[in-house]
Amino acid sequence: MVLDCENPDLFQWLTGQAEPSPELSANPAFLRLQAHVAAQLNERARSDTRGALGKPWVRGWNDSGKPSSGNQQ
Repeated sequence: MVLDCENPDLFQWLTGQAEPSPELSANPAFLRLQAHVAAQLNERARSDTRGALGKPWVRGWNDSGKPSSGNQQ
C-alpha cells in the first residue's frame, strides 16, 4: 500500500505537511517510516528552518532573498 502512493503525497504525509488517509495511518510500515522521518528531522534539522506541522514548506526563494511561498515568509 505504501509503495503504491505517489512520491509528493508521501513526502507531505511523512513530513507532517498533510494528513495521510485513515487506511495509511493504520499501516504498520507507514507508521514506522513516519516515525523514522520524524526522528531524522528532529535530530538533523533545526526547528526554526522547518514549517509548522500541517503547513506547507517553503517551495523556493525570490530575488529579495525571502521565501516566495510557504509559511516561512
